[in-house]
Amino acid sequence: MSNIGASANRPPSGSLLDVLPSTSWKLPKTSAFWLVAVIFGVLLFSAGAPTPLYGVYQAEWHFSPTKLTIIFATYGLGVLTALVAFGALSDRVGRRPVLAASIVAVMISMLVFATARSVGWLIVARLIQGLAVGTASTAASAALIELEPPERHGIGALAAATAPSFGLASGSLVTSLLVDFGPAPTVAVYLGLFAVFALALVVVFLMPETAGPSGQVAHVWQPRRISVPPELRGRFALLAVGVAASWSVGGFYLSLGPSLAAELLHSHHRTVGGVVVFLLIGLGSCVTLFVSGWSNRRVGYFGAVFMILGLLLVLYAVSVESTLLFFAGSVVLGSGWGPTYMAGFRSIAALAPPQHKAEMLAAVFAVGYLFFSLPAVAVGLVATHFGLHVATLAFGAVVICMGAIAGIGVHAAERAGAVAPLPEVAPVIKYEPCPAPCTVPHLVDCRC
Repeated sequence: MSNIGASANRPPSGSLLDVLPSTSWKLPKTSAFWLVAVIFGVLLFSAGAPTPLYGVYQAEWHFSPTKLTIIFATYGLGVLTALVAFGALSDRVGRRPVLAASIVAVMISMLVFATARSVGWLIVARLIQGLAVGTASTAASAALIELEPPERHGIGALAAATAPSFGLASGSLVTSLLVDFGPAPTVAVYLGLFAVFALALVVVFLMPETAGPSGQVAHVWQPRRISVPPELRGRFALLAVGVAASWSVGGFYLSLGPSLAAELLHSHHRTVGGVVVFLLIGLGSCVTLFVSGWSNRRVGYFGAVFMILGLLLVLYAVSVESTLLFFAGSVVLGSGWGPTYMAGFRSIAALAPPQHKAEMLAAVFAVGYLFFSLPAVAVGLVATHFGLHVATLAFGAVVICMGAIAGIGVHAAERAGAVAPLPEVAPVIKYEPCPAPCTVPHLVDCRC
């Protein structure tokens, strides 16, 4: 990421890359900081908004769970593509142009959603949305670090970690309420977000630039390299199991969680599904922040135990069709889901040598988004042929095994000395956030 003072080295405004017009009046840095945090949250709010609507579309257009999960997975693959292809773009052309272009793309996806007439329209909308959110996330994260108020050191990383997570959780919850109690939810939600993003464009136009254009135009687009050194691949694979388990749980809840909750309750109210998603992601984000100062081994044990216990409760609830146990299991699962991801990520970040750190972290996010998308599709296929309850039981059994392996992996990594213990009083929020959107609880002390 660019340094905070990068704008001092910005070339004159006549640069070929100076694509946004400038104005003599700019927002104060503190105001711009909070507004960018809101924009970041709203971007992920829009990503969570379709979740309660999948059941509405499914009831209206009569498509299978497989198609539902394909619609969902398209978003994750779009985000992954954007991170690889455009993750470093804002370091070269500036934060404002990348944020503005991403917001325009999201606005287009909102219009496609609002006018959707078939599954194909939803897939196109989710792909555009994924590409836009993935591209905007790195620029927004960096801008928050660079705009943070000097008297509140570390608030930038904290905002970058929490705003998108709570935005994603809130998007599902608020949209589910609108489905049950508002008019024309498949149109009104997206048009409302379109208007909000139009205001966000004004904010981006008025915010100060914190990272000016650099380099030649021919070198502006440089995709990220994804690789793991051969000698580290075995340990990387073991530690990445925790990342994969966490993201696969997030993908399952965001795609089929509302449908499962509706089946257990025998209810057509979409608010139930929104509450389930909010419990997992919102609670997971809070717990991740709470345990971020613990040693990595302690976090790994905590995450693995709570994720396994939560999954066992969820599976038992599905087998006996107990709504209360399902909600209780989701709370326990949310408490372990975020820490499991954080422990695996910190272990890999500590394992990576400096000259390969960026490539290995890119590999972590590649694993994360693949498991965010593909297992959901696999569960959808099983649900289409054998029912959602059977698919959930099979998925849960696999992830329980992955959770156990994740705990063992973190333990083995720390015993081998790959992970240095954190200081007892660790100001973890001072580190920059990793360049990835928080579709799962983000690591606050990610040492990129």
